[in-house]
Amino acid sequence: MRVCGSLMALAGLAAMASVAQAGFVVRVTVSNGPESHTWEAVQGGEVNDGSSSYQWSVGDLTGDSTSLFTFSDGATVHGLSFDLHSDPSVSSNFNLSAGSSNATITVHSAIVNHPLFPSGEGRAEAIIGITNVPPPAPFPAGTASFAGLHPGGSAFRAFYNGSTVFAPGDLLAGGSTVGSQVFSGASSGPGVYLPLGGVATSIETEFKFSLSPLDRASGSSFFEVIPSPSASGLLLLAGLVAGRRRR
Repeated sequence: MRVCGSLMALAGLAAMASVAQAGFVVRVTVSNGPESHTWEAVQGGEVNDGSSSYQWSVGDLTGDSTSLFTFSDGATVHGLSFDLHSDPSVSSNFNLSAGSSNATITVHSAIVNHPLFPSGEGRAEAIIGITNVPPPAPFPAGTASFAGLHPGGSAFRAFYNGSTVFAPGDLLAGGSTVGSQVFSGASSGPGVYLPLGGVATSIETEFKFSLSPLDRASGSSFFEVIPSPSASGLLLLAGLVAGRRRR
């Protein structure tokens, strides 16, 4: 009887998970000052399987052979991709170069709509690598630099419910190098999740920074939300109650 009750509890959990739905809204924006490029698409239907994912990419992510598009000042996006999961999480990757003037770049991710957790926890991390590209002779090489343009000087932020910033918001403050250098930041240590401070129904991310003329920048990010232990306990309790009622 105990084994049967446990199986019913698991069945109750599975039934609850199947009712909660998650969908992917691909609304990607890359801008440089007043110029902006945006793509919008919605994955067909709703996603019921928690393991479902959706990948969106365009251009050549790691090389120079294919340019995604070029802004009027010469700034070029060489690659852009997003990987979305309905568990839920979103990761982003970009590769771009500044034009003849200081570039002000915004890379806004796709949006993941996901099941309504009673409460949740999250973890975000981001990385940007910059490379100094010397100008034509006889101009001096100088340094490559980027600076965060989010409030507080952050180059990256993760959001939930459209505008609520997942704390801590300041993960990448900016920096400079005479050659190439990688800058990274995370909301917490590996495997450590922080309370959201509220219920989340959607997640997204945004890089926003300035880049010195002619220089290169590539970056990636990851943002994931999971049910908090208390929320998981409520789901388990609901499954147990459902199992007992069926008995």
